[in-house]
Amino acid sequence: VFTTGAIINTGSTIVYNGTGAQAVIDFPYNNLTVNKTAGIASLGANLTTTNLNGNLGVQLGTLATNSFTITGTATKSLTISDPGILDISGTTPTFPTGFTTVTLTPASLVIYSSNSAQTIAAQNYGNLTNSGTGARTLASSGTVGVATNFTSGTNTYTNTGSTVAFNGTGAQSLTGALGNAVNPFNNLSINNSGTTALDG
Repeated sequence: VFTTGAIINTGSTIVYNGTGAQAVIDFPYNNLTVNKTAGIASLGANLTTTNLNGNLGVQLGTLATNSFTITGTATKSLTISDPGILDISGTTPTFPTGFTTVTLTPASLVIYSSNSAQTIAAQNYGNLTNSGTGARTLASSGTVGVATNFTSGTNTYTNTGSTVAFNGTGAQSLTGALGNAVNPFNNLSINNSGTTALDG
C-alpha cells in the first residue's frame, strides 16, 4: 500500500505485482503495469489523462475496471500481453478509450463481466469472453476481431453494423448464444489458417 502526496512522475513505471488482491489507487502514474501471479488488481479510481500520462499494460494476472473507467493519453498504448486479463466490470463497464495503440495478444483475454448492459468494442481481441448477465451490443461499426476463442455467453445481443472476424492462425471457436436464430451476426468473416468451430 502506498499513499500520494506532492509527487511528480515523468518517466517511471509503477508495477502492481503482489500475490493478493490490490487496489489501483488514484496516483500520478507515468506508465502503469499489472504483473501478478495471483490475485486481482482492481481500479480504485478512474484512470484519466490527468493521472495516467503514459502506457498501460497487463503482463500477467488480471486488471478489473471495477465500475471505473480508463481514458488513456493520445500517442500512448494499451497492451494486454499473453496471458494477461482485462476484466471490464461493474456499473460503468466500457472498454478503455483514448490510446493511440491497442494491442491484445493472441493468448490474452478480455472479459465483459458486468450485469449491466455493455457494448463490445470494435477491437482485435485475443480471447473474448462475456460472463455477465446484461444485454450486449456489438459495436455499431468496424470489426470485432478474434484471434483465438470467443465465449459469447447466453445474453441477448444487438448487432446492427459491425463484423465479427475470426482471424487467428490456429484452431478457433465460438460458443454461446451469438450466431443463433435470436442473435444473428450482422457480418461474419472467417480468415484464418486453422479451423473455426461455431456453435451459436
